[in-house]
Amino acid sequence: MEDILSYEVVHVEESDELVGIGKKLMEQAGLRPRDALHIASAAADKADYFITCDDKVRNKKVKIVEVLGYGLNVMTPVEYIKKRGGG
Repeated sequence: MEDILSYEVVHVEESDELVGIGKKLMEQAGLRPRDALHIASAAADKADYFITCDDKVRNKKVKIVEVLGYGLNVMTPVEYIKKRGGG
């Protein structure tokens, strides 16, 4: 399995656009403010994966993808490892 620690880390600056995406996620996907901003930050750089153990977030993945307009993969760490061939 590839080394997860070698993945790129991107710092995302707060912006009106980022806050706007977060608000849409709160209103349309029913996310809590902290979760909405976290996912908006991932989406700002078009992340492929959003890894979480929070079932409340995972259960809203279809709505999250609808709001974002692209296929962000929302999954648990175990699902991610299995998908990437490590389990």
